[in-house]
Amino acid sequence: MDDDKRPPVLAHQRFAAARESYHGLSLAERFQQIHATNLWGADPSKSGLGSEDAATAALRQQLPSVLQTLGTHRLLDAPCGDAVWINRTDLNVD
Repeated sequence: MDDDKRPPVLAHQRFAAARESYHGLSLAERFQQIHATNLWGADPSKSGLGSEDAATAALRQQLPSVLQTLGTHRLLDAPCGDAVWINRTDLNVD
């Protein structure tokens, strides 16, 4: 998507402002810099505003019972974040 067509999201605005500082860095180095500077702007999670306590409250409350109802014993979290909220949630699964 073209930058001029993106909705004004804090993470995108911060990345666009810091774009030059990422040139020449490997993907791992970019993620390290994003994490170190909390570029996405969320506390306590550095994964962005959708990972904050308020944003995950309903999910953290309802997911354990949904997994239990489904008889789930294993859950694969294919992360794109820092796993702050899921690590604080008692899911009772491997």
